[in-house]
Amino acid sequence: MASTSVAQPGPGRRLVGTERALYDFSRLSPLNLVVLVRLDGPALDDLLPQALAAAQARHPLLRASICDQRSGPRFAVRPADDVNPVALRFVSAPMAVLTVVESELRTPFDVGTGPLARLTCIRDVGAAGDLVLTLHHAIADGASAANLVHELLGWCGARLAGDDPPSPLPPAGERDELPPPLTEVLPATSRGLRGLRAALALAARQGRDELTYRLGNPRRPVPPPGEASTMALRLDRNATTSLVARARRSRLTMTSVLCAALLWEASATLYRSRPATMRAVVWVDLRRHLSPPVPATTLACYVSMLRFVIKVDPREGFAPLARAVQRRVERAARRGDRMSAAATSAALARVATRFPIGRLGTTALSYSPAPAIGPRYGPVAVRDVQGFVSNIRLGAELAASAGVSAGELWCNVLYLDSDIDQATAAAAADGLLATLRQFAQGPAEPPAQRATTMIADDSQLAQLTNDHDHGHGAAGRPDGPAKSRHNESRHNESRGTGS
Repeated sequence: MASTSVAQPGPGRRLVGTERALYDFSRLSPLNLVVLVRLDGPALDDLLPQALAAAQARHPLLRASICDQRSGPRFAVRPADDVNPVALRFVSAPMAVLTVVESELRTPFDVGTGPLARLTCIRDVGAAGDLVLTLHHAIADGASAANLVHELLGWCGARLAGDDPPSPLPPAGERDELPPPLTEVLPATSRGLRGLRAALALAARQGRDELTYRLGNPRRPVPPPGEASTMALRLDRNATTSLVARARRSRLTMTSVLCAALLWEASATLYRSRPATMRAVVWVDLRRHLSPPVPATTLACYVSMLRFVIKVDPREGFAPLARAVQRRVERAARRGDRMSAAATSAALARVATRFPIGRLGTTALSYSPAPAIGPRYGPVAVRDVQGFVSNIRLGAELAASAGVSAGELWCNVLYLDSDIDQATAAAAADGLLATLRQFAQGPAEPPAQRATTMIADDSQLAQLTNDHDHGHGAAGRPDGPAKSRHNESRHNESRGTGS
């Protein structure tokens, strides 16, 4: 659990909206955002400390801690000339990448001291190695985390090539200015009296949904404390291309397909394929919808959490479930729920953490089809990019981050070992990939019945309606048949295999 804040408040502001919600949830268990970047090229050991120092000078939240006051938690920002450096550690290459990632997901930040970021370099002799960037989710979303990696690699690549580093520092008077809070850049229709009415309407719908969820769901209680483990899944380039093409033919977004696949797998793994009402969470990037729009170069958290309930009945098939998910997401988009959810997320978190009577959902998904990280930075080549987000005790039972790297779909599913055991997780990984492959191949529906081993009690979205048009044309590396690498990555990982 994150330590009690001790920092004295400096120039800063209160945490509001989603950043406040994520901070409150992180008090129960770590809530970290992790980006894994696999590199080829010369070693970066001497350059990374300088690149991190330059990034801290550019981004005030990399110099921030969080202090608790009566008015609520506040960011406290140290000046650029008196900063605690971002922690940088080096580990040996034989260590499995997923072992490092899972350790980062489980390790809290000392929020009262800061910084709320750290970087791990998995060394290979004479080579660039792999980078694991970890950020407290209250200070960054997936877009800004990817952009931070882009800045770090751009700085190192320019120095290796003998060029001046890109991304100049902001003017001295602006270096300590925090990014605007989400609640101040919501569209005018989401503020004032109109915003209040929309928020109250959303709260009423969420209340009805909660009742439906409780009555129609075999009770999934808050589990005892457990460690987050990872199912690291990947579809090869051909399977990814087929999946995107099938989604387009069916007029479905990739977010809807992946969300439905998680729900389908939860039905098989957690509910023994019995019909049940489930709650799905889709994380939405709000940056381009804000007023004014906030660029990805701004390190901050501008996401929203769309929550909806849906009946999952394996007898009806997978494609109808995907279409039902899409209808709910589109309906929420038309109503402006993404903005209202951002404005009310802090209140939801306070209630959920004060009265932890159950899980916030069955599944959660953050899909990023086109990260800002390029294929090459001078002599440094990027082989792979993946993202991870910690699973929390109150959060979804299956929480996934997904995206496309080198033309291949990756999906990293987080679960708590107090929910399901490793054998069940391996079956779920295979089942999830089988569902996506069979949907990609045509109209045949994937099987829903699958034997499972249970431990628990048995009793983000880039664009809401067109998010599968980006990032799928990059050159990829054929990787053989799509398969689960859950156990393979944990035990037999080598430098040449993707995680």
